[in-house]
Amino acid sequence: MPNVGFNEIMQELRRLCEEKHSGTLFITTEENHAVRFVLRDGAITGITYRTKHGLAALPLVRNITGGTYTFAGNRVFQSYAESSAGPLPSTAEIFRQLGVNPETFAIPQVSRAPIRLETAAPPAATTPIPEPVGSVSRKPAKKILVVEDSAVTRKMIAKFLVDGGYAVVEAENGLAAFARLNEEHPDLMLLDIVMPGIDGYKVLSMVRKHGTFKDLPIIMLTSRDGLLDKLRGKMSGSDEYLTKPFTPEQLLEKIGKHLSNR
Repeated sequence: MPNVGFNEIMQELRRLCEEKHSGTLFITTEENHAVRFVLRDGAITGITYRTKHGLAALPLVRNITGGTYTFAGNRVFQSYAESSAGPLPSTAEIFRQLGVNPETFAIPQVSRAPIRLETAAPPAATTPIPEPVGSVSRKPAKKILVVEDSAVTRKMIAKFLVDGGYAVVEAENGLAAFARLNEEHPDLMLLDIVMPGIDGYKVLSMVRKHGTFKDLPIIMLTSRDGLLDKLRGKMSGSDEYLTKPFTPEQLLEKIGKHLSNR
């Protein structure tokens, strides 16, 4: 969606609380920083701004001027850092600290029940595009999630993939990646390591701890070719490690190896 102001983002957060949604509101600020609000039954149970969590994130959130947002419903993405940042005040108090008057709408009380990652129902099947008369029936294209903060690099990779016969879903940072995972259920993820807010290693670690995506093939992308980086990626659960710059042939060969039996 197009960029909106801070007030519009807060209105969306208010609506989600009023309607008692559970899930994660992902925000990308105009400065390309990552923000997220974790909701459970309409109560705010987790806040992250880049590397700050809980109450420490609130002053930073209050100062953003706007950005884009997306909501991943039916799934609560909460990291260990968020859950260990200490208890949050009531949702009404959080809105007050954000400069939003909570008196005009009903805010549910914060749930103190333990937060866990919940499995969402599989997305509805996409209606297939009819094949031309006389053509050979083809399997649906495999879907690749490209997580890369550089728009230029992301578009270049997307072109390589489309030319190679794949469907492409894009995410500009780690938080957006979780929303795209929930919405799209890709067959493979290309994950940049160096990103603002949550880096690729943290995204990888969180994905590998999640039951739905723990076996998703993940290829790490980086401009560094050091042995320690490769070992760290392997220990974190990556399937491959591809160094930038790479050719379309190198990229497609790596992807084909992991999707040949899926």
